[in-house]
Amino acid sequence: MLEAAHRLFGTGPGVSMSDVAREAGLTRATAYRHFADKDALLDALVVDLAGDIVPDLVAQVVELDLGAAMDLVASTVVESVSAHRHVVTAIAPRLEQLVRQAVLDEPLEGFLTRRREAGELGVPEPDRWVARCVRALCLAAVEDTRPAEETRRDLAASLRRLVGLS
Repeated sequence: MLEAAHRLFGTGPGVSMSDVAREAGLTRATAYRHFADKDALLDALVVDLAGDIVPDLVAQVVELDLGAAMDLVASTVVESVSAHRHVVTAIAPRLEQLVRQAVLDEPLEGFLTRRREAGELGVPEPDRWVARCVRALCLAAVEDTRPAEETRRDLAASLRRLVGLS
């Protein structure tokens, strides 16, 4: 069902549980046995998407210098939101809660600690705090309704300043 939901919600708003059930080859009743309502389905979809995006992003970031890593985080956040705009809009009031459910720790904390040890991270705040601030800035960018390139540019600049660059 999540694969069907992913395909359908990518096409636009107004997708129903019946649409998803049909796309998944299930009856409407079977769909409701898996998910109590559309919100539950959307929540599961967001958790699934974050579970795919975050580990891949962290794996890529580890190989980069601090500035390039912050730029990649900004680009990935904005591209992911653009690709899943209808889902993000539908779950907006629950977004932060869902992200916390999908990403239990601060996945960039270890990366930041290694960058601090290498002398790249030039801020006095603890790494865990900086990682939490990265998450908060990314969530703010998710909710931004400006054109994607403006959001990406401002998020990248904010992330760079947060870690003590430019």
